[in-house]
Amino acid sequence: MATLTAEIDGRTLVVDLSAITAWDAYAWEVVGLGALDACVAAVADPETVLTATGLAMVAWLYERQNGRPSVSVEAVARTITLFPAPDGAGDVDAPEAD
Repeated sequence: MATLTAEIDGRTLVVDLSAITAWDAYAWEVVGLGALDACVAAVADPETVLTATGLAMVAWLYERQNGRPSVSVEAVARTITLFPAPDGAGDVDAPEAD
């Protein structure tokens, strides 16, 4: 089984690539995020640093494959922290805008 694994907010999420469907691809593209297969290919490259979109994709596919087949990209993306606090640290100040 080919898989995609990512560490997101302290959890290790594993996505079964053979379980990704055309319906998943359609749902991803409908929200304007481009081709799902291209995003999967980019994230699968071990040299890739995951972007926010890549994190959202992995988390969304994981949720769809693990008991929430109708969950929306938006619902999952809202739960992902872009600048999580380091382990054992308190609140981290957001980077200042220029």
